Amino acid sequence: MDAEIRGRWIELDVLFEEPFYFIDYALAQVCALQFWVKMQDDFKGAWEDYLRLCKAGGSRSFLKLLELGNLKSPFEDGAIEEVAEKVEAYLDGIDDSQF
Repeated sequence: MDAEIRGRWIELDVLFEEPFYFIDYALAQVCALQFWVKMQDDFKGAWEDYLRLCKAGGSRSFLKLLELGNLKSPFEDGAIEEVAEKVEAYLDGIDDSQF
């Protein structure tokens, strides 16, 4: 990736105006991808975890809600890397010559 592309993040005003809003979406995306990965192996179990998490809503802290959903904290070492590797492997398996 060249320096021009790497430097474009600085142009995202939301990072400076509403940093926690942006962080919240990033955390939610990592958790959603964890559910997607779990659904590849055990759809029923992943769905039950998801429903349990949704029913708890905002009644607990973020980390306690992750426990209810049987998810790893995105703050845990290797958690993001683990889910990213699985998503990358899936995407690499797509025959994009059809697009």
